Amino acid sequence: LEQYPPSVYQVGLLAEAGLRVAVVDTWHPEFKQIHFQGLVQRIHAGPHTLNYKERPLPRLTRFRYAWTFKRTIRRTRREFHPKVLIAYDDRACPMVGRIMQGKNRPRIISHFHELPQYRPGEGMGAWHSNRYCPGFARCSDLVIFPDAHRAEIFRGQAGLARPPAVVMNCPRRLADLPANTLAIRLNAAGLATCRVVFFRGWLGPQRGL
Repeated sequence: LEQYPPSVYQVGLLAEAGLRVAVVDTWHPEFKQIHFQGLVQRIHAGPHTLNYKERPLPRLTRFRYAWTFKRTIRRTRREFHPKVLIAYDDRACPMVGRIMQGKNRPRIISHFHELPQYRPGEGMGAWHSNRYCPGFARCSDLVIFPDAHRAEIFRGQAGLARPPAVVMNCPRRLADLPANTLAIRLNAAGLATCRVVFFRGWLGPQRGL
């Protein structure tokens, strides 16, 4: 959860609205756990691998972790009987799986931050998730994307009957702004009059400014 700001905002808003929220995720000792106001129960379904700096796990270990994660989601659903179940991004879709129609069926929300895509070499799990999520989205009660452009692309790819809802990924408003340390550093570097571009997101080999 700590690695996905849109989910962090979502959990916070739901809990502060008085709803009970259970989060199933993975965990890494380097993560600084976020504490929410309200009723939020964290359920760690297994360890997390920082792919950008840690060696990939053996295939059998990855399969075992994925199976444990899937079983944890199913067990949590049976124990809590949620009214709404949110699957975040394509990797979560096969973990939730198909839920049969019925009187006690929870409402299903597919919340995507990125367009689902598979890159060669990402492994069978990523390939399966990419193939699975369009059908999962078609069976969902609501599909969410952060912008209209990606929403329309995915609608065509998945064959959705109606367009996804657009919910922007915006940082939440703060009651008190933190100290402006950027201005001090810009002044020290002689860049006080320069324009500043603020990028909030992940920087890596395939994403940057």
